[in-house]
Amino acid sequence: MESPTRIYLTMDDFILEIEGSETFVKEEWGKIRDYVFTYLKTRTKTTKSLSVDANKLYEFYQQKNPRNHLKTITVFAYYLKHFEGKKEFSQADLYQCYQAIGLTPPKVLAQAIRDVRSRYRYFIKGSKRGYYTISSVGEKFVEEELPK
Repeated sequence: MESPTRIYLTMDDFILEIEGSETFVKEEWGKIRDYVFTYLKTRTKTTKSLSVDANKLYEFYQQKNPRNHLKTITVFAYYLKHFEGKKEFSQADLYQCYQAIGLTPPKVLAQAIRDVRSRYRYFIKGSKRGYYTISSVGEKFVEEELPK
């Protein structure tokens, strides 16, 4: 039996997933490809990009010294809220934090976010799809369990 072919695209609140036979996926992608690219171009133009103070973020990251990706994204979420005034964040915001300080993000950042949310309850759903807020449990973790 042929293993399914899959296209998975996520960007902020935009998620597209097509799965099936290779022929099916190619046909469906061919039908909607232009619409997707047009949508993404307009989203990119209208979406305000986050500008993180890389030096301040790196200092905070070094101070807290998280030991894995789950702790790192929690530290980034805390930083975004308390130092950048961003109450809600998206996967793209966390990715930008990784880029700002030169770290390699997890292979599947979306899964790391889901893990932090479900295992530790450090994140809660935001007001829009694909957005999150750091929970009081997550804030307490960063403030009390990581170095000061």
